[in-house]
Amino acid sequence: MKWVFQRVLFLMMIAMIAMAQENKNESGWTYTMTGNLNLSQIALDNWVEGGDNAWSWQINIKGKVKREENTYKWVSSGNVNFGKSKIGSAESRKAVDEIRLESVYTRKLGLPVNPYAALTARTQFARGYEYTDTSGIAISDFMDPGYFTQSVGMGYQFKDSFSTRLGASLKETFTSEFPVPYADDPETSINGSRQ
Repeated sequence: MKWVFQRVLFLMMIAMIAMAQENKNESGWTYTMTGNLNLSQIALDNWVEGGDNAWSWQINIKGKVKREENTYKWVSSGNVNFGKSKIGSAESRKAVDEIRLESVYTRKLGLPVNPYAALTARTQFARGYEYTDTSGIAISDFMDPGYFTQSVGMGYQFKDSFSTRLGASLKETFTSEFPVPYADDPETSINGSRQ
């Protein structure tokens, strides 16, 4: 539990330092970072209609690095999101947990559509549980699963307000301790029959 709070405090410090900052350095790269921290609490005392006390918190940090020249545009972005909630006497539980990174390189040909190549990675910070009435069963963890996607194709962008991409992609799912349901059954052989 201690390491979760350390990570959250680290993310909070980054968010406070870089709230909505945008810088462009001499190399032509533009850096943007925004963050927010949401807190909520419900406390009931002598409330005749019933209900439970509750609290929740969530931190979200988004960053983007962009370089645009006459012949290409390269945009890399990341989003980290983590939060917990507690209702009544139940233990606090993870409410949101995501790490998402993407890098897109677009070659400008002077046409309405331009070729692109993209890499995407997605995972989570903390162990995830499926809760029963009496306990929680671990079902996921950091990089378990981890998703990686590579894609190529053609993209269209209208000013800064609309963009879309159409292409082919490959996706890999990495898992070790929790292969089911994120990946194939570890007891399955290559030809699909059980060993």
